[in-house]
Amino acid sequence: MRYLLIIGAGYEACEGIKIAKSMGLGLIIADGNPSAPGFAWANHVIVASTYDGEAIANQAMTLKATGITIDGVIAMCADVPMSVAIVAKALQLPGLSLESAHWVADKLAMKDRLKAMNIPIPAYCAVPEKSDIEKCASLIGLPLVIKPVDSRGARGVQYIDSIEQLPQAWELAARESPTGRVMMEEYLPGPQFSTETLADCGNYFTLGFSDRNYEWLEKPNRS
Repeated sequence: MRYLLIIGAGYEACEGIKIAKSMGLGLIIADGNPSAPGFAWANHVIVASTYDGEAIANQAMTLKATGITIDGVIAMCADVPMSVAIVAKALQLPGLSLESAHWVADKLAMKDRLKAMNIPIPAYCAVPEKSDIEKCASLIGLPLVIKPVDSRGARGVQYIDSIEQLPQAWELAARESPTGRVMMEEYLPGPQFSTETLADCGNYFTLGFSDRNYEWLEKPNRS
């Protein structure tokens, strides 16, 4: 049997997990919640945070030592590129390099890389200390977006249209960052779309487009 290691077993991941199961794959599923619903389809369970790639890799290596051949690793409805890259490297599987995964997971590193490649992007600024907020805001201009450098799911991302909002906004963004880092970015008005693209050996397949709904963006108490 061919085994796929899936990182993420929450409710939103269950449909993908069921599809993988229907393909005849053996499933090794990792999640930090011992009661995660996706575990119902697992041949083997790894209870470890989806953000802890080292812990997942160590348990996967233990399974491999018992004779289980792991043929691939993916994340399922979990934004954890570093964990996937760490596991792929440990098991010598195809996947993102650690360097590429870092660029994806760290928004500031991503912006620096895009800028270095001469790809047009909104203006941005690192805000390492609360005392830097007005200086950075003056470089970018209002309105702007303030966000954690390395959080997920839009946690701590805020639309700012007045200087008075910045101190509290910086504190919230810093709390939502695992490393306490904050950045600002130019706000570009207009519709926003999310896309899902699969890259395979230099071939790229865009599988879906979705509209992002920001109708409450400018309402009070946004976060």
